[in-house]
Amino acid sequence: MSGALTFATVPHIHAHSGAVFAGDGASVTLDLQGVTHTDSAGLALILEWMRTAQRQGKVVVFRNIPAQMLSIARLSGLDAILPLTQSLQT
Repeated sequence: MSGALTFATVPHIHAHSGAVFAGDGASVTLDLQGVTHTDSAGLALILEWMRTAQRQGKVVVFRNIPAQMLSIARLSGLDAILPLTQSLQT
């Protein structure tokens, strides 16, 4: 994943992310190291990816969560339910 995860980009990214979850594996790893900017739409996309994985009986793992996304998650109180921690950064 690279570029911006914003209101302007998330609809397109979401529309084309189905293939990520199409495989037979039990887990999906999404590396967000290349994300340059994010807003609450990026966090909403993360939530949707988690729902998609759950519907398919998969676990989703997020790596290299941007600090900006962590801040938004904390401000919105979502950090308690999302696996968004800086310790995932590698």
